[in-house]
Amino acid sequence: LSVARGVLSATSIGIYALFAGGGFDSVWSNRVDIWNSQLQQWTQASLSVERYLLATTTVGNFVLFGGGLRDFSPQGAQSAVDIWNSANNTWTTAS
Repeated sequence: LSVARGVLSATSIGIYALFAGGGFDSVWSNRVDIWNSQLQQWTQASLSVERYLLATTTVGNFVLFGGGLRDFSPQGAQSAVDIWNSANNTWTTAS
């Protein structure tokens, strides 16, 4: 991965494997590392907010990264959902 981190989330869709968020020692990341198995190369993207323990799923051409925490307090819970459209490599955000 481009940044060492734990408590991240991962999923795959088609030829892609995605690793998002996470962190180490209370420093949280918004990084998304994307592996293209066809080209055998990495690219990076960013979530809208740094977080760990987020949920990830795929539906059709879409990968959704939702929720997670920014810190250990109740105020640290996140409602952001970052959505990647793998068909046209575009990102949107919802909550």
